[in-house]
Amino acid sequence: MNGPSKWTVVDGQKVPQFGCADSDFDGFTDEIDTCPNVAGASEGVNWGCPDSDSDGTQDSEDSCPSLSGTSTANLKACPDSDNDGIADLEDPQPLVALIGISTPEDWDGDGVNNNDDEYPFEQTQWEDLDGDGFGDNSTGVNGDPSPSDYDNDFWLDPSDLSTTELGCLNNPEEGMDYFPEDPREWKDNDGDCIGDNSDPDDDNDGYSDVEEAQQGTDPLSSSSKPIEGFEIIVPGTEISLGAWDLIGIFGGVPFFAWIGFGIVTRNSRSARFEEDLKAANSREELEEVAKRWEFALMIKLIGPHQGIRLERMRAEYDDRFENQAFDDGPITTEDQTMLVENSAKDIPVIETTPQMYIDAPSKETPATSVGTDGYEWYKSESGADYYRTTGSNEEWIIFD
Repeated sequence: MNGPSKWTVVDGQKVPQFGCADSDFDGFTDEIDTCPNVAGASEGVNWGCPDSDSDGTQDSEDSCPSLSGTSTANLKACPDSDNDGIADLEDPQPLVALIGISTPEDWDGDGVNNNDDEYPFEQTQWEDLDGDGFGDNSTGVNGDPSPSDYDNDFWLDPSDLSTTELGCLNNPEEGMDYFPEDPREWKDNDGDCIGDNSDPDDDNDGYSDVEEAQQGTDPLSSSSKPIEGFEIIVPGTEISLGAWDLIGIFGGVPFFAWIGFGIVTRNSRSARFEEDLKAANSREELEEVAKRWEFALMIKLIGPHQGIRLERMRAEYDDRFENQAFDDGPITTEDQTMLVENSAKDIPVIETTPQMYIDAPSKETPATSVGTDGYEWYKSESGADYYRTTGSNEEWIIFD
């Protein structure tokens, strides 16, 4: 197929050519067109292929297809401000031609050839022995804070990095990182392939590090364990009972049962004590009843209010027996007549002159004092004492 082709290449140079086949009508003959079916303007290595930024390098090989450039070192056809072949994106000095401070074999001018330089575009770094992505020159750009330490946890890696199926090192070295690829772990005290930072039991003695810290034992020594406490499991459940639980059960349950029993029966028990007080025939019997209800009060079989009521009743009955003894006195059935007559013969007759009380009060005369024994009193000017029942307004009786 003939077309309006304009160019062909002779000895690497583009020369005019007319009347030759040009399938994609891009001006390059099919003979030299690397992409004969896709129109393009690329030149140099590949001719006639798509070149979006028109920098002469086809898009498929252009590292910056939308930015025109001439870089050739690592990134292809990207902007290269100083024309030293290194793209501005990688050039440590994009405005200073690198060829002026180095050689074409050492782009960053650090003295290490590009083939041996792990950072060919960074003058301050050239190797990374531990492979962690940071240069071994810790003072340079992106320097390794801990050289020979892959995970940068500041624990140096051992010489043998091979591991077992569980992920432990085959040959761990004391003082070296037990987990060279994990920055969160570096020690394994019990050798269970779980780092001490995440292992809940660092000595694998069955007690967690938290328990051992609370009990004051060594969490890194399997011979140092917390003291075992007494504990039983309720059959058929997951409930465990310790010593204090059992003390609470065996001591608390009977105690509260006793308190409950006392509360339920205290009214009837108090009523029986009242009946016993009423049936008492002497002060001694009252005391015996009082001892019983005082003991019942002490062991919570009656309430404090009931104890107060019983004490009040006991005091009332006690006063009654005391008054009865004072009024009646001892009673005897023996005939005392002869004794009285014989005694009277030995008593000399004393003649007395009736005392006259010229200042005896009338019954309208008010009392000068009121006693607690149920009587009110009047003292005359002559010093004589008179009494009568309080509030009776009866005649005053002289107290002789």
